[in-house]
Amino acid sequence: MDRLTHYDKNGSVYSTRGYEIALSRLAAYEDTGLTPEEVDNLCREMSEIRIALGITTFKCWRELAEAGQILVLPCKVGDTMWSSTLGRIRSFIVAGFEFYGNGLYVVEQIKLGRELRENGKTAHLTREVAEVVLEKREDKL
Repeated sequence: MDRLTHYDKNGSVYSTRGYEIALSRLAAYEDTGLTPEEVDNLCREMSEIRIALGITTFKCWRELAEAGQILVLPCKVGDTMWSSTLGRIRSFIVAGFEFYGNGLYVVEQIKLGRELRENGKTAHLTREVAEVVLEKREDKL
């Protein structure tokens, strides 16, 4: 990233590319809601993770995912997914993920415990996909 601000001999700040551009970048930074210390901590943590895993660029993360060496989750905890079981479609909130030898399972929190939904088979990111899967399942019956 190119610096937009510089300090003169007296310690005053000035911008070589215009204050509108500098203000625009400042606004984008402020929109993150992070303090300078939090940004520093995130950068430090990401560096430690990359070093620990032997990863030097984010391109490496993508290559590892494509090679099946890291798992990319379909969504995050708290997101809504759609279930296509028992002949009907309904939404549920993702409570977590579990991985077994035969695939990734989405954990649905229910009143008296939890239900596991197999990602792509009984748990879907959109209602439309859940409807298509349910229709295909019913056609096979």
